[in-house]
Amino acid sequence: MSKAINKSLREINYSNIISFCGFGESLLHKHLEEHIKIILDGINPRQVLLISNGDRVTPERLKSVKEAGITDIRISLYDSDTSADFISMNKDIGLGIGFRHNYGDILNFEVNRNEINSKVKKDSLNRACYIPFEIAQIDFNGEMHLCCNDWSKQNIFGNVKTNSIKEMWSSKHINSIRDRLAQSKRDFFPCSTCDVDGCLSGKKSFDEYAQIQGLTAASETV
Repeated sequence: MSKAINKSLREINYSNIISFCGFGESLLHKHLEEHIKIILDGINPRQVLLISNGDRVTPERLKSVKEAGITDIRISLYDSDTSADFISMNKDIGLGIGFRHNYGDILNFEVNRNEINSKVKKDSLNRACYIPFEIAQIDFNGEMHLCCNDWSKQNIFGNVKTNSIKEMWSSKHINSIRDRLAQSKRDFFPCSTCDVDGCLSGKKSFDEYAQIQGLTAASETV
């Protein structure tokens, strides 16, 4: 799977961000470093990001993922602010490090996953979302999904085993979804039940798509 991803990235001379994250804890994979190396072979991305909940972070693992090609790590904190411990671990390793705080009075969750999976429509969520315009979500089995918030994996646009990333990224299926989101229409699952603020980044990609398609991009506000 990693070789297929690498082949697709090479074909488009990919040079943006690659993130190892989504649908689970990346550091649980015993051969993560091997897959990182395969995916990055011959690729020169501007950032290679690893997102973790911190449970499996050790100085030894930070060193090994850096040697494999990771440039930055973002750690989600759920119980308390233990960022100083991770900063100390990383002191002599030198990864770029950042934190997402999800505890106490500073809860920073993006989405209620139980509500998404319930398929109960939220009528108030008539707003745009930039995520599918900016990020390609490739799962462990090679499937491309709508985004990392769709834990039901409802929308599948192909698989790197049989389709290139370029083909999946520009497919009629995903473009039909983009057309609706560009006009603030979340009348399909899972977007109809999702409360993610999908306008935190990606506006440039969103506006470029709307212009190419001749759409009037809707406001990002509800």
